[in-house]
Amino acid sequence: MQMSPVIAVHLTAVLAALVLGPIALWARRGHGQPGRSVTSRPRLHRAAGYAWVSMMLLAALSALFIRDFTLPNIAGYTPCTCWCPRRWSCW
Repeated sequence: MQMSPVIAVHLTAVLAALVLGPIALWARRGHGQPGRSVTSRPRLHRAAGYAWVSMMLLAALSALFIRDFTLPNIAGYTPCTCWCPRRWSCW
């Protein structure tokens, strides 16, 4: 099965965001050793957070260009496309 470039970009952005999300959360809290204080990593947290937001934005934008004429659709856009504006409104 061949993958279109739009789906490849979308899949790459989603997988990158899936990896970056836990890293951003882990860097915020850090992990302390027993008997030691918990350390935070603000630079890593901020960098991973910006990267996560960028990947989510890329995933949402690329989702607008994924078309499928085999499923029930309106002009090639499936009902899943309706979720893209809702993702943006959450930010």
